Amino acid sequence: MTQLALPPGIVLPPGATARVEPVYLTDLTRESEYQAILPVLPGGVRRIAARYLHELDEIKMDANKRVQLRLRGLHVRHDVLVLQDHIDSIEAQVKGFKSNGRKGVEGSTHRVSAGYNDRGRLDKVTFRVGRLLRGVAEPFRDVIVTAKGIGVCGMPASGKTTFLRDAILIDGESNGSFGVNVVDTSNEILGEGDDPHPVFADVRQDKVGQPENLVPVLQRAIRNHGTERIYADEVGYQDGDVQLILQAERFGPTITSSVHGRDLQGVLQNRVLMPMFGLEVRPDGSHHIVGSPAFEAFIEVRQRNYFVLHRNLADSIQRIIAGQPPITEHVFTQATRLN
Repeated sequence: MTQLALPPGIVLPPGATARVEPVYLTDLTRESEYQAILPVLPGGVRRIAARYLHELDEIKMDANKRVQLRLRGLHVRHDVLVLQDHIDSIEAQVKGFKSNGRKGVEGSTHRVSAGYNDRGRLDKVTFRVGRLLRGVAEPFRDVIVTAKGIGVCGMPASGKTTFLRDAILIDGESNGSFGVNVVDTSNEILGEGDDPHPVFADVRQDKVGQPENLVPVLQRAIRNHGTERIYADEVGYQDGDVQLILQAERFGPTITSSVHGRDLQGVLQNRVLMPMFGLEVRPDGSHHIVGSPAFEAFIEVRQRNYFVLHRNLADSIQRIIAGQPPITEHVFTQATRLN
């Protein structure tokens, strides 16, 4: 463990600790998975993507605007102009977005999201490139192996799903994969299609399909299949999923899931998610603890190299409700790529 000089602009709250952890990243994404995004793209954009394929994080395409890319965190606007015909071509190849405006790219963990104009015509898309990076979650191995459920939050594109993939593999190494079940809302965790990466060969994937199917799929995973540990992404968007997660403990499985939000304090303000953290809001607007949280620990993915760990989530919630800073561990990772 290396002593850390805090990055500019980051101030630790009282009682918090900070450390830097060296991590060694191995990109296990198959070349066929990287290449899977190319056939969906129109010619000019395809050539740009092929040139930067292994650095590419995101592609934004709006009709009649220049294409934008994010390359390992760097935002780039390219000279290639996106035409409405390009968007129409993508729509034809995707063959139908789900009701939440998303669709996985066959044979990969990539995702394409749709945006429509006021006449209901698709006029913008965002491609998110998915990767399988071993080592991302390694600084939290002890928590992943022993905690009875972990909540994970972070803003879009912060690396939550990449973290979940590595956590699943760490869990499987230590506890075995037999009882692991991934409830995959957009097929981003293990991928779209029937050929998951070989490292996930022993992990059961429950594909949700349309988002409104999440509750029955999650219910079957909890009650019917002897599941011990469930991994899910982006709960709190479908009626009933939060209540199911609260009930899971009665049937045995622990749940590790991502939710949207920058930090725990922000997540606890979300009235839909509050029951999952044992909270309710009284008529006067005050928050009260009425039960135990669904997770033992909580991890905030602030940036791809900056995490905040709440090792005892129940204690953190009590402190936040009391107006006190939670006891947190701020973990900065220093990555070395091995391939």
